[in-house]
Amino acid sequence: MTRVIRKEIAEYRSSRWNIFLSSIQESQGKSNSACWKRLPRIYRPASMPFNKLSVGNKQLTASREITEELFQHYKKSFTLPVADPDDKHETEIEKEYCEILTRVTACEKKGETD
Repeated sequence: MTRVIRKEIAEYRSSRWNIFLSSIQESQGKSNSACWKRLPRIYRPASMPFNKLSVGNKQLTASREITEELFQHYKKSFTLPVADPDDKHETEIEKEYCEILTRVTACEKKGETD
């Protein structure tokens, strides 16, 4: 039974592939780019491997080094910004934020008690 099913699956895939190729061939008259619009979706791997990574004036080639460098880069990119206490504008923004947060919290508590 499994041989029959495998054969039917193979025939189905083959027929779908032939239909797909026929549609590309038909659209070739319209535009040469039709083929290239569809093929990357089929042959593109899930993710591209990193073989080299340039950092400053050196190139990393070991997987471990590349992974560590990317980790540090993204860790640094997604850390929360630190407010400068000496900057008048930043302290004003933080003060307003705290006031708004207090009001929102009070409204939420009021809504819970109703």
